[in-house]
Amino acid sequence: MAGFLESEGKRMPEHICFAIPLIDYPVKGYQPGDMRVKLQEEVNELVEEIESANYDQRRMLSELFDVLQVTVGLIRQQAREITSPSEANKVLDDVIKRAYFDHLYKINEYARQRSWEVVQDARM
Repeated sequence: MAGFLESEGKRMPEHICFAIPLIDYPVKGYQPGDMRVKLQEEVNELVEEIESANYDQRRMLSELFDVLQVTVGLIRQQAREITSPSEANKVLDDVIKRAYFDHLYKINEYARQRSWEVVQDARM
């Protein structure tokens, strides 16, 4: 899941990559409008885990994966309302890439402003 580089004799992660399965929503039991409600529920569960007195990193990451799963499903579902399944996948890919570049820009800007060390100036 992580790519590594050598730095001062230590292996340091370049990137951490998460694989989120594509599910063709709506899944049985979910109507199209329910996805935003489900996303809010998953976000709330993530916040509850973060704020928990018994905070557990693994449970917190599991909740983060749930948030990402529903987010990916919601974006793809919205694209499916106006395009074919293959085009919806392209829309999803484009949205993820644009968000990734926005995130990289923000992190690199924060690093510049705050004298952070960015392990690698990542580009796709």
